[in-house]
Amino acid sequence: LEKRNASIVQSLSGGLLTLDSNGKIEGANPAAERLLGRSEHALVGMSAGELIALPKGLSLRKRARLETTATRADGTSFPIGLTIGPLEEADAGLSLLVFQDLSELHALEEKAQRAERLASLGRVSAGLAHEIRNPLMTIRTFASLIGTKGDDKQVQQSFARYVPGEVDRINRLIENL
Repeated sequence: LEKRNASIVQSLSGGLLTLDSNGKIEGANPAAERLLGRSEHALVGMSAGELIALPKGLSLRKRARLETTATRADGTSFPIGLTIGPLEEADAGLSLLVFQDLSELHALEEKAQRAERLASLGRVSAGLAHEIRNPLMTIRTFASLIGTKGDDKQVQQSFARYVPGEVDRINRLIENL
C-alpha cells in the first residue's frame, strides 16, 4: 500500500508540496519540480511563501482553496489554483499543498472574452452600417430625382428639406462614435 501511494503521488499531474508546521517544504512530487523549475532537493527547506503568493493569515491547519500565483526558478510568475490543508495523520503537524498551473485556462478565458468583445464590436458595426444606409438611400433617391426631374419645384423643395437633415443624421452618428 505504501508503494502504491508513493506511485500515486509521483504520478500526479498537479504539484504536491508537503509542508511542516512552519510552512517549510519537506517534500515535492515531480510535477511540483517541473512547475516550479526546481529539484526537490532545492525545494526542501524553502518556505512555501517564497514560491507561492499565500494570503496573510492563511492557516496550514485548515483546508482552503484559492487562486494565486507561483514563481518559477527563472523568476517568471504563473497563475495557480491550490488546495491546502493538514495531513490527515494524528500528530503529524504536516500540511499538503496541491496546485495546478492555470495559465492555459486563463489564456482560454481571455480568448473567449476577446471573441465576445469582437462579436459585440461586430454587432455595433452592423447596427451603425444600417443606421448610415438609411439616410444614404434617401440622399441617393433625391440625387437621382434631381438628375431626371431637377426642374420640378416640388422635387427641389423636397431635396432642400430632406437631404440636409439626412446628412446631419449621418454626421451625428459619426460624432457619437
